[in-house]
Amino acid sequence: TAPAIPNKVENLTHTFEGCSSLVKMPNIPQSVNEMDSTFADCTALVTLSTLPDNVLWLNETFKNCVSLTTAPNIPQMVEEIEEMFSGCKSLKGEITFNTNSLTNITNCFKDTEQAIIITGSSTKLAELAATANNGNVTVK
Repeated sequence: TAPAIPNKVENLTHTFEGCSSLVKMPNIPQSVNEMDSTFADCTALVTLSTLPDNVLWLNETFKNCVSLTTAPNIPQMVEEIEEMFSGCKSLKGEITFNTNSLTNITNCFKDTEQAIIITGSSTKLAELAATANNGNVTVK
């Protein structure tokens, strides 16, 4: 079990990276705006909580979380999601992207294997689907 995160924390970059026994993501305070690689290589991670509304950077946040089957909705303020779900081989289902602030989406869905449907108001949905290297991501 992960410890509680204090309400005033703003940066969780690399905080839980490589915690191979972490199964459930702790509640993330709304004060957090940086989450690069926060849960990267947490191979047992299955359960996620809601992402904070003001988070800007989610680069490699869930990279190689091979047990992860569902993803949270992506908040409106998010700007960068490079390799966010790269290597998440069990990830499937629907993910909503309502951000039009995306500047870096490189390899967001690289090496995913299951059927993933992306929806939302983002103008970059087609580009996001193209980051999957095996055609498993589609736009609804």
